[in-house]
Amino acid sequence: MTLSMNDLESIATLDDPLENELLAHVLCVLASDADLSADQCILLANIGHPLISGALLQNYSAPTAAIELLAKRSPELRDMAHGHPHAPLEWKSRLLNEHVTGTSLDVFFHDVGATKAEKAKVHRRLMKSPQAQFGDTWRDVRPSN
Repeated sequence: MTLSMNDLESIATLDDPLENELLAHVLCVLASDADLSADQCILLANIGHPLISGALLQNYSAPTAAIELLAKRSPELRDMAHGHPHAPLEWKSRLLNEHVTGTSLDVFFHDVGATKAEKAKVHRRLMKSPQAQFGDTWRDVRPSN
């Protein structure tokens, strides 16, 4: 379901989603669309409705800028935002190993250019030390010089 930015803005401004639950549910469905543009995700993140914010956090296509905005606007969603595949790398480093998802890990490996050997070491360490912070796990695999 692809909407133009103008169409999305028109829907979002029909009424106050914080007061109109039906509108909030419609926007929640739209927030889960993997084809949303970065600008559309940011528009939805700025609404500040918990259902819409949660749907955006479940949308693994949502860009980093939208995830950062959601975490800033809704402190209660920060932990969830930190585990999003497009969360900033420094946020992922603070996650416990047991909270690192496969999708988030795939994006992380891509972003840092991890080798097959490094990926295998990380997977072993994730299983061995679920309560360790992911950043410590990664530094054990690839120490910075």
